Amino acid sequence: MDQITRCKELIKQHFPSFENPFKTLLNGDVKQQDIDDIKDLTKDDRKILEMAVKPKYGLINDAVLHARLSALDLATCLSEWSNNNPIEVLVDYESLEHIENPVNLHMHHHEELINRTENELKEYYDIMKKVLHFGRRTDNLRDWYNKCIWRLEDDKKLSDISVERLVMDNVLNRIRTAGSVRFLGGSSLRILQQFLDRDVASKIKCHLQVGSCDMSANLFSNQFNIALNQQAAKIVLSRSAEFAEFTVVPSHTAQSIKYSALGLKKFGGHCIEKRILGFNCHQEHLKIVTNQVSLEQQYSDKAYSMPDLTSFLCALLPGHMGSKPGFIEVDEQEGDTLLFKKSDKGIPMFDLDGVKELDEEQITAIFESLTRGEVLL
Repeated sequence: MDQITRCKELIKQHFPSFENPFKTLLNGDVKQQDIDDIKDLTKDDRKILEMAVKPKYGLINDAVLHARLSALDLATCLSEWSNNNPIEVLVDYESLEHIENPVNLHMHHHEELINRTENELKEYYDIMKKVLHFGRRTDNLRDWYNKCIWRLEDDKKLSDISVERLVMDNVLNRIRTAGSVRFLGGSSLRILQQFLDRDVASKIKCHLQVGSCDMSANLFSNQFNIALNQQAAKIVLSRSAEFAEFTVVPSHTAQSIKYSALGLKKFGGHCIEKRILGFNCHQEHLKIVTNQVSLEQQYSDKAYSMPDLTSFLCALLPGHMGSKPGFIEVDEQEGDTLLFKKSDKGIPMFDLDGVKELDEEQITAIFESLTRGEVLL
């Protein structure tokens, strides 16, 4: 039995007032004092149950290290897909100080492990297994991050890709001189709040994966991208008319399309395969990097929801995705929860009900349309 399954069992046993053990674990809703008050727990079970306690944030410099490595990993994938076209990756380090992560960090998928080499993974697991002192382990992990970053910074494959800190004044100047700008995104809405504050919103056609029309299907008190910075979300949604365009892809639409795993690999290569195997299939990272598992061997008939991809494709190829135009109004409920309500006026949205599955042939047609430039820009 894995630790997450055991933790959910322990939550159900010792905290029956929590109706959904998985939601409790994901939110980190259990308090350390409540666990300390339980006397009949084994040492191992106590340690597992403590996974349901949301840990405090670490140092901002550690978050910057993680962001730098994630950006270089993204650049590595982009280098495989770009056909040598120039690409810039700008990392918004400043916004790290303005994020409230709703997810219990014990439950975060370790995206930093997906693109590591076999030796890097073995070193990471050695640190986690053998270095018991918390401070020494933290120092060793910082060194590990730095070595992974240095390797990628020296990678000749990334020589044509710029990975730099986002400097807001530079971005604003480029927006002001551009004919028009298309913004595709999710995550925190803080950067859009900055665009409003600096009077460039009227140049930007904005398409966001954000918000939910059904909070009962939500794992947090707010949809994830809203929860990251609730104040920014309130401001941006209330001033959405100030953008050149503003369209949302709510959760029910973003989660409604499943994609053939092999169809995605055909266009995304090994980079996307590793992500599917790690995130969707929950395979061990060492097995992935040593080619002990693959989509062809174990998951050739599987299809998975890809909310970010669906959001982008709804904006770029609305006719291909089957979504219908609709509208939402934002209803602020008790506890600062922002709920989207379907309406005949308000913020435009891409609306798609029910689950749709795209096979390899359909995925091919969509991506070939993109490569031919048949996009809504």
